[in-house]
Amino acid sequence: MEGTMIKDRKYYLLLALGAVFVLALAVACGSQPAAEPQVIEKIVEVEKVVEKEVQVPVEVVKEVVVEKIVEVEKVVTRMDREVVIATPSPAESHFYMAATSPNAKRGGIARIHQHGPAGSYDIFSSTSNTRQNWMSLVYDQLLVKSARDPSSEVVPDLAHTWEVSDDFIDIHFLPPGGSEVPQRFRPNLRGCKGHTPNDYTLVVTIPESDVKPLQWTMTGWSSQYLKIADDAELAKYNGRFHEVSPVDSSGSGPYIMTEINDDRVRTEANPTTGTQMLLIWMGLTSSGVDWSMFITPVDSNDPDGPLATHPGLNHGYHTIPDAAGIGLNNVTGPLSDPRVRKAIAIGLDVEQVRKVLSPYFQAEYHGGFWPYSPELGNFSLTKPQLDEMKYFRSPTPEDLAEARQLLAEAGYASGADVPTLTIITMEDPGFLSAVQAYQAMLKENLDIESQIEVSEMGIYHQKYHDREYDIGAEMYFPMHNPYPEEWLQYTLGYVDGKPGGMNRSGANMPGFDDLLLELGNTKTMEERMEVSKRLFDLLLDEMPHLPMTMGYVNHEWWSKDFKGYRCDECSYTGAYMGGKWDYVWLDR
Repeated sequence: MEGTMIKDRKYYLLLALGAVFVLALAVACGSQPAAEPQVIEKIVEVEKVVEKEVQVPVEVVKEVVVEKIVEVEKVVTRMDREVVIATPSPAESHFYMAATSPNAKRGGIARIHQHGPAGSYDIFSSTSNTRQNWMSLVYDQLLVKSARDPSSEVVPDLAHTWEVSDDFIDIHFLPPGGSEVPQRFRPNLRGCKGHTPNDYTLVVTIPESDVKPLQWTMTGWSSQYLKIADDAELAKYNGRFHEVSPVDSSGSGPYIMTEINDDRVRTEANPTTGTQMLLIWMGLTSSGVDWSMFITPVDSNDPDGPLATHPGLNHGYHTIPDAAGIGLNNVTGPLSDPRVRKAIAIGLDVEQVRKVLSPYFQAEYHGGFWPYSPELGNFSLTKPQLDEMKYFRSPTPEDLAEARQLLAEAGYASGADVPTLTIITMEDPGFLSAVQAYQAMLKENLDIESQIEVSEMGIYHQKYHDREYDIGAEMYFPMHNPYPEEWLQYTLGYVDGKPGGMNRSGANMPGFDDLLLELGNTKTMEERMEVSKRLFDLLLDEMPHLPMTMGYVNHEWWSKDFKGYRCDECSYTGAYMGGKWDYVWLDR
């Protein structure tokens, strides 16, 4: 409307000016004004042309804005869920951890060791990455699965009851301790956003792809480490370990963290430890440690070794149901072609790789791309069945001929024509042995050349993130439960248009995410079996990685003086948690 009024005003102005001009000519020249109105008509025609040019871009801009608004609304409504944690009393402004001073009735503070060599012993610290000896301060556990009572899915530490909505979105925790619970949750939210709308409630927003079934959600908020801090350290840091930089608290282990930022983490040998670092089993057998985990299979399985023959030690087996595979770069380089990935899957004998790793890593394998679980409606194969199947068995001459044909279809007349592949690994003796096996098999079976790059662990993971590799020593798939649609989304799928948090291969398989959704919505066991079979076949055709393990055995050793723990030589299977330690005591 406003544009029309402006055009009208321009028209009347021109008409008025024209009239004045005609009148002036009439006065000056007498009787010759007749031709002048034609000039006015031409000016009006030009104005109409300009008017059309202005209207067209305005219409286009309006269409673009509407499309953008619709897209944003769809993304926001699909991605987030909220978990509400209610408390019966006002929340504290800081998180504090209760002291655990030596208790005479419990025999003092147990000397607990996790990961790394025995030089990592610390009353208040533990390492945070297996075999890499990074030190970190520890938190109290909140809710954990009971390893002693199969009938109890969750053992409450701070919360004693909870209420769950029918859609499993809202969880209200009712703690015995009141205001401390929201702050106890905060250090364990793992990057989730939380806010307190009032003094009694903590609301946590979790990406939808990370929401797990109830018991696993609560277990996921539990710290994996142990409550073993003493008064001196709590006083030093005002009871707030979550704000302490690992650079300032690397402890007395053989390696200390000297730098941590957004770009890298650097660890160096601890100058105070020197070269006199005891082996783990020496610490156990000399009573320097009361309990330890992740003892290597080569030491634990030796019936005549110093651990098995020691009269003062107990031994237990903990099978951790996490998957792992050989990483393949799906995004760049020769392996971005699925035909090349399938050729490599044939050429690499993964069963032999498991044997190479066996002194360091006692792996279990079955099922295929997820654990063997037909009782849950998941299509899967037994280990003997996999041993007879292409891609999973040791390659036959016919298999290798097919691999060469796949390379030819991908444009490589032979393996020698494939560009030299980069195999990355970290400074770990087991994985160093594994990548050397990869290199030898690629050359022997496919005539493909490769080079090995060994990096500090932080750089190794950064290379994975930046896709600066062709083959990775190992790619870890945390299985929070045995349903593949729950954990494959963030390990091999896309979330919000980007690879899931653990999708370090960059896999982007057409139809994959839709199949995961369809599998999660199945109603019967038969329907689930059919959909999971299609998912299995899709992964066979795309081969985003090479499956290597569906679980591994964590060997635990502890002193016979360490009471209240498991029975000697007993075993259990479950999530990676340290256990419930409130009932443990030392009989000494």
